[in-house]
Amino acid sequence: MIKEKEVNIKIVGRTKLYYQNLGYLCSADDNIFVKIEDLPKNSHVKITAICDCCGKEKIMKFGSYNKSYKKYNFYSCNSCKQVKIEKTNIEKYGCKRPIQNKNIRTKLEKTTIKKYGYKVSSQNKDVMCKIKKKQIETLFKKYNFLNIVDITKGCCKITCEKNHIFEINFSLLNSRLKSKTMLCTICNPVSACKSGLEIQLKDFVYNNYIGKIIYNSRSIIKPYELDIYLPDIKFAIEFNGLYWHCDLNKPKDYHLMKTEMCEELGIELFHIFEDEWIYKQEIIKSMILEKINEYEI
Repeated sequence: MIKEKEVNIKIVGRTKLYYQNLGYLCSADDNIFVKIEDLPKNSHVKITAICDCCGKEKIMKFGSYNKSYKKYNFYSCNSCKQVKIEKTNIEKYGCKRPIQNKNIRTKLEKTTIKKYGYKVSSQNKDVMCKIKKKQIETLFKKYNFLNIVDITKGCCKITCEKNHIFEINFSLLNSRLKSKTMLCTICNPVSACKSGLEIQLKDFVYNNYIGKIIYNSRSIIKPYELDIYLPDIKFAIEFNGLYWHCDLNKPKDYHLMKTEMCEELGIELFHIFEDEWIYKQEIIKSMILEKINEYEI
């Protein structure tokens, strides 16, 4: 049920003629009150929907209300929807779900046997082949931005930028895509102690700097580690993961302490936090290149 009997709307060019044909005196940019029943079925106008079961109110688009009402022949909030559906099914079929009705299930099984030769269509080899083919086509389409070589059950083979052909399951693939880290399980092994994001950073420095590069050294500012150190230009980079470098896992002055220890040795330490690399990578890369290009080796 809808609480309002009429709503105030603003007339625009594309709706002016519609409401004029219904008898409303209006021009473009006018604000007028319109009866609920005169709104277009897919209107985006906000109304107050009242749950037919519990009476809970919710502000929603008129079009969304109509879509829900048309589907179930009633409107209910999310909490009551399933209860109402089950109640209707019990009244109509004698059970919570139509498939639980013996007559419906028997009729469905007969139809499936006649069409596919089995009670369940997926038992038919041709049907299963079509399903698998469709699934693979869908996956290729979904991940068309990747250089996919092959897709098998639950996994796919991809060629990375370094021409490695690696296998990765879709759960790990989606996780790495979400965190915007390196996908390749050869460049970024699952068991690696360094994150794919840190490996991305190291690759970037390696591909853009021709001098000596020292990785993960604990001999420069003992006993602490420097992730990347360019001794020829006395420039170091520290990659700070959000979990291991938060206040819960590191002292509050940890990053300042490492910076000051480097300064005492004439080394400039550049800190990069994980979220900066994810969301501002091009800016960070530009800053690193600027530092690298300041010096002649």
